[in-house]
Amino acid sequence: GKEGGKEGRVEWIHLDYTRPLPAQVLEILYQRGIQSLFVEGGAVLLQSFIDAGKWDEARVFTGRQRFEEGVPAPRLYAVPESGFGFETSILRLFRNR
Repeated sequence: GKEGGKEGRVEWIHLDYTRPLPAQVLEILYQRGIQSLFVEGGAVLLQSFIDAGKWDEARVFTGRQRFEEGVPAPRLYAVPESGFGFETSILRLFRNR
């Protein structure tokens, strides 16, 4: 149904896509006593959390490969706190202060 459901250990919840999703997701998690969320999604989902300021930490891998086509990566307007090389990539750590 539209209200959601549960099957085994999996639960799904209906969200109102006419309203900002990050606030809805965080409110539902808060109501359930969940204090931590790992968001690994597509560019639109990640950008929605960034734009809403609803993030504490981001770990961004950047490689040497350049793609001419495709969906642009989310834009994170912050200065990395640290970074280190990992094979042919760089891992940068950002914190929302």
